[in-house]
Amino acid sequence: MSEYIYREATIEDIPFLVEVVIEAEKSGSDIIGLSKIFGIDELDLRKYLTQIFEEEIEGCEFSVNSFFIVEYKSFHVAALGGWVEGDNENDLPSSILKSNLLSYILPRENFSQLYKISEIIKDIQIERDLRTHQLEYGYVKPEHKGKGIFGNLIEKLLEKAKLQDKSVKKSYVQVFENNISAIKVHQKSGYEIEKRLESKHPEILNYLPYNVKLLMAKEF
Repeated sequence: MSEYIYREATIEDIPFLVEVVIEAEKSGSDIIGLSKIFGIDELDLRKYLTQIFEEEIEGCEFSVNSFFIVEYKSFHVAALGGWVEGDNENDLPSSILKSNLLSYILPRENFSQLYKISEIIKDIQIERDLRTHQLEYGYVKPEHKGKGIFGNLIEKLLEKAKLQDKSVKKSYVQVFENNISAIKVHQKSGYEIEKRLESKHPEILNYLPYNVKLLMAKEF
């Protein structure tokens, strides 16, 4: 019998969710996108992410209730976030919720840096469609990879989305093209590449792990 326990995240899981975001942001590189974009070091980023999750805003990648957690012998070993775009108290897109959270928590000088580099990263920004399912921020500890955990997490989130909103017909995930392992695990779960966006800006790799982003999709 499997010793892995799958469950929805709670506020007690926030320290691990912060770790998940950090590792997912690296996307197989040494660059933490959020740190570079907002000009903050990893230690401060962890502090701010903790505060952001503690706000418990539903409907975006920084929502505690968007995540499923996997435990092994009472230790956190994996997590993945997913939500239905626009399905929240005010029917707001996740981009607005995320922006509001960041601007509320981050010091003004750090948040204002985003506007300075928006021209650099704009070519690989993907707008999320309302009433679609979105996956974001997944991580499995190295010693637990290859055991089907990530695929199981995807299925758990898809099942939750179906119960939450039966009108949702498509699930999306955004992956940097250099993250081969993430691409393969999503393909194994039925996701196919729908769009490829490339930035030719000479400074893009100063802020993000790669200059090409893929939009992968799966029909429910």
